[in-house]
Amino acid sequence: MEKRKILVAAQREILEATKHSFFQRVHYDLLVVHDGEEAFAAIEAEDPILVILALEMPVLAGDACCRRVKNDRLLRKTPIILVAPGDSEESLERCRQSGCDAFALSPLEPRELVTTASQFLGIGKRLERRIPVDLATRYGPLSGDTFPGRVVDLTGGGVFISTTRLLPIDTRLTVEFSLPGEAEETRYLGRVSWVNHPEWMKTSRRDVGMGVQFLDLPPDRSAAILRYLAELDQDRVAAMASGDEE
Repeated sequence: MEKRKILVAAQREILEATKHSFFQRVHYDLLVVHDGEEAFAAIEAEDPILVILALEMPVLAGDACCRRVKNDRLLRKTPIILVAPGDSEESLERCRQSGCDAFALSPLEPRELVTTASQFLGIGKRLERRIPVDLATRYGPLSGDTFPGRVVDLTGGGVFISTTRLLPIDTRLTVEFSLPGEAEETRYLGRVSWVNHPEWMKTSRRDVGMGVQFLDLPPDRSAAILRYLAELDQDRVAAMASGDEE
């Protein structure tokens, strides 16, 4: 079986974040590049399933490399995550303008990068596995109005909200919803990690909406979500066994 390739920048914090995670599983081949030109050449030659670049790279900056990829009709579907300084609005705007699929903030939190990357890799771990749901929600930026939406899939690391009221990538927000059987809604802190915009759909298999990564998820809420996901998973397996689900 041919290994699937993940391309990463030779930046210390990126290499540290990928050292002890699913990136090192036997069916992934980690390719390390040292500058933006090398990255673009490797994307052309190796067809990686995911690319993680630093915003600042020698020869060709990460955002410039990303734009070249996204402007190439043969390469544009390659998922790219940019790692950028979290304390620089200018850097974040460069990421937004680059067309990248997601970005992570430096100083880099390894778990955040793993969670973001897993959205593009279909990792089967329970924490990262998407389970279809249909939960009413209200969401909105930390200071501002809230809007109605539907949580249409849920993982231990975040949600996908079906909505036409989209927020920019990296917006901090609150998401309120209750799991079945809960009397009250819980307010979760999150970050918009990617957007499925009607004019530039990332994937036609999803509604218009946005992926939200949980931030600072309390252990009791994490446990409750994982229990609920496990119950749903068992129900789906039972339905498939009885022929009720395709």
